[in-house]
Amino acid sequence: MFDATPKLIEWGGIMKPTVYAGNGLKGLPHDYKLLIANHALPMLAPHVAAGHMVDQTTEGLVGYMDNGLASAVMSGNQLVAFAKLYPYPDGVGFEFSTWLAKREGKGLGTLALMGAIQAFIDQYNPQADLFAVCSSDNPTPQKILLACGGKIIDRPSYVPNMLAAQNMEDEHPETVIDMKGIITSSLYKDYAKQQNLWGGL
Repeated sequence: MFDATPKLIEWGGIMKPTVYAGNGLKGLPHDYKLLIANHALPMLAPHVAAGHMVDQTTEGLVGYMDNGLASAVMSGNQLVAFAKLYPYPDGVGFEFSTWLAKREGKGLGTLALMGAIQAFIDQYNPQADLFAVCSSDNPTPQKILLACGGKIIDRPSYVPNMLAAQNMEDEHPETVIDMKGIITSSLYKDYAKQQNLWGGL
């Protein structure tokens, strides 16, 4: 069984990561957001090259943070995981994206995921959709999201099928994961209870 439980990381000692999410990240100083964005871009680059994620700019990532639509996991002044929510017009839905972790298998990405859930809750629109679009040639994100409480759904009508537009859908079909079930999962509830440990989701 896949284990989505976060782990404390030992790099010559125990690191307790701090999660800044949603309105909590929004309220940080601009210079600190710039630091986060500039650390995120090199982590993003290989995923862009592989065709799994969309390229971003420093200003763009700061904009997501300014709007309370991101989460960052920090170890001191080092970014170790990041995620954001792409908002669709009229607040109808939010797409979980730009999901980055500096080291895989350490639970850092799961912390960023929980922060993104908090960012969604901070938007105060329980009727909105929350989902991720996962490529079949990169199965790990789908595996984690399903293990955390997500479920496979049909693509929302307002979400464009970029692969179909490029005649690439047959090569790497996409799967859409509804993430709202994670909000009521025991995993998210455990994170919410451990605010002091994890730095305040």
